[in-house]
Amino acid sequence: MRPMMTFAFASLLPAFLLVLASGFGGIFPFASVLSITVVVFILDRISNVEPVEVSADSGHDLSLLIGVVHFVVLPMSICGIAQAGHLSTLDRLLIFICAGLWLGQVSNSNAHELFHRSSSGPRQLGVAIYCSLLFGHYASAHPKVHYVYVATVRDPNSAQSGEGFYRFLIRAWLGGFHEGLVAKTLHLGAKQVLSRWSHPYVGYTAGGVLTVSASLVIGGFTGLGKLLALAADAQIQLFLSDDFQHYGLRREMLEGGRPELIGPCHSWNAPHWYSSAMMLNAPRHSDHHTRPSRSFPSLGLDENTMSMLPQPLSVMACLALVPIIWRRVMDRCVAKWMALEMIRFYKLILRILLTGFVLIGGGANAETMTASEFDAYTKGKTLFFGQTGKPYGAERYLENRRVQWSFLNGICKDGYWYEEAGEICFIYEGKNTPQCWTFEEGPSGLIARFSGDPQKVDLYEVQNSDQEMICLGPQVEV
Repeated sequence: MRPMMTFAFASLLPAFLLVLASGFGGIFPFASVLSITVVVFILDRISNVEPVEVSADSGHDLSLLIGVVHFVVLPMSICGIAQAGHLSTLDRLLIFICAGLWLGQVSNSNAHELFHRSSSGPRQLGVAIYCSLLFGHYASAHPKVHYVYVATVRDPNSAQSGEGFYRFLIRAWLGGFHEGLVAKTLHLGAKQVLSRWSHPYVGYTAGGVLTVSASLVIGGFTGLGKLLALAADAQIQLFLSDDFQHYGLRREMLEGGRPELIGPCHSWNAPHWYSSAMMLNAPRHSDHHTRPSRSFPSLGLDENTMSMLPQPLSVMACLALVPIIWRRVMDRCVAKWMALEMIRFYKLILRILLTGFVLIGGGANAETMTASEFDAYTKGKTLFFGQTGKPYGAERYLENRRVQWSFLNGICKDGYWYEEAGEICFIYEGKNTPQCWTFEEGPSGLIARFSGDPQKVDLYEVQNSDQEMICLGPQVEV
């Protein structure tokens, strides 16, 4: 099956069956629940198939389609549950279960994907979906609070180690509403947009009122009750996801009170292929946080550097509902991951020290690399460089001698390199003056010497990877 067909099939099959269940009953209510529970559980385990990563914008049409389908599924589900006389009580219960799961796992994920788009139309569609679930403030709280303070004590949606789900749910809902309101108000004040009626929270409230009114038209007070139940179900599932996607993981605080840059180790991920496709790669959470501008089909997964959940997201959600079992499972995972991170840290320090000894003891005797040797060594890799025992920066080496440099602050500069008089010279965007270096291959990796300033301390390779650079995307505005 082609990659986008996998995403489309997994995410839309339950919605299609839900529409049939609401309209015709029969076997469809039972089939709809099976499609989003048992089928997902089995396919995650009997196949090693994984959706192939495709171009960054290839999921746009599917996201728009799922957004439109949301506004078909929600009213039809309310109508089917509230007033469809041809449906039995069991049928209505099954429709409620499937609708809640689809709204919470698929439509929530898609709304999140939409308001990370660069154009206004998709973003507003994502906001409308959250408003229809009576959760519009999430469109401000998520980009303005969660993305800024994720994996710190300032983020209401980052669960603390040992915190049970029900306590987290109350803290995250109230904290997200309040902190999102404060952050958005400050943002509008800085832009000198101070009109009361221009505040997004007014729009979120209006969207909720419109949804409530529509449910009354569809099914009276019974329809309103079903809407409230479905909205609560969808919100709980979103908070279940937030609960375990950052549970117990914390960023180090730097001088000045700012947290370290978000990295792949600050989110929990799941490698299970079918549930990942159904939720539009939401389980690939680390790559989403480090590259928020990337669309869902291009999100990557590296089990060597990213923290992994022991079970698919749906299973972890069930465990989170029983806090005593949840803590027994996840606290062990957190402790194990922290131990692995500590081992990696000490290995990195050891490599830095060994490289320093090489530089002092005999690095000068190594041969300078030619352009072809340098290209063969670096192409397709991301190299991390250190200086005097501290991290210095990283560079991604691409095809045709193109490069991407970062001082590990999330800001990347594109450039290219060429050979001149036996040196490797780099030119980066915004700076036309070449920077020329000589490179040698030591026992622990590359050693770089800057030719323009003999007093400049050498750089040395401390780590290499075939993963892309961590570059912050554009600010998300809703």
